[in-house]
Amino acid sequence: MRDERTEGEGDAPPLGADAAPLDVVHAWLAASNAADAERLIALTAPDVEIIGPRGTERGRDVLRAWLERAAAQFQTERVFSSHERVVVEQLGIWRAPDGQVRGQARVASRFVVQGGRVKLVQRYDSLDEALAHAAISASE
Repeated sequence: MRDERTEGEGDAPPLGADAAPLDVVHAWLAASNAADAERLIALTAPDVEIIGPRGTERGRDVLRAWLERAAAQFQTERVFSSHERVVVEQLGIWRAPDGQVRGQARVASRFVVQGGRVKLVQRYDSLDEALAHAAISASE
């Protein structure tokens, strides 16, 4: 019998299905910054929703393609969480192929974690907007 599962689908999440959303997001960000596609995919739901400046897309293939072309690293500055929702304020740094910094900006990312995997990730230009969409107050 042939296994037709999507890559990683049906496998146990790396940190466990009951992992704290904050732990999953920290591991996800570490994998992204290390350009570790396999670890990033394992920490991501097969039908992940990715919302960014170019619109909304779904699936791990979109995430893998972004990781291959982005040449970005995100330094975490502050983290806010409530239940399965996490917002991270970051300094994003984008590099050219020669390693030179081509841009940087303060951004915020909103995550939803379910079953030990990132189910949604959305990038914002404003921390306040990310917190509002996540229904998290700055005091959480």
